[in-house]
Amino acid sequence: MTGKTIGILLIVVTIFTNNYMEDKGRFFTKEKYENELNQLVNNDVLERIKNDPEITSDEMTFSFYFITDKKAKIESLIDYLKKIELSQNTFVVNKIKEDWELKGKTYPIKLEIDSINKWEREMWDIGYHFDCELDGWETT
Repeated sequence: MTGKTIGILLIVVTIFTNNYMEDKGRFFTKEKYENELNQLVNNDVLERIKNDPEITSDEMTFSFYFITDKKAKIESLIDYLKKIELSQNTFVVNKIKEDWELKGKTYPIKLEIDSINKWEREMWDIGYHFDCELDGWETT
């Protein structure tokens, strides 16, 4: 091998190793973060909500769920959510088999696709920062 080939090989190995190390020990991996948020389904969910005759408001409160592998991560996420006031201070933490789950409630969100998608994207990003995966949300 030439010096140039070895140099390129070292760069490739370094990039691969850094990406691997970044995800090593993470519950919510970078690959999941970059590929698994599917906001296309939100249009259908919103349409069903709006077609429900019992829902008469243009805003609604939602329950949301995060999961992770360590209670300390959930506790850090709760502290952050309290500070930024993106959700009500109503949190329930449960241990489910080997994982930890956080259930919380939003403040009322406008029943518009842009509002719901913006909120979901924010929660997805915040969850990634704290290594907690947004596992879903539902009407309350």
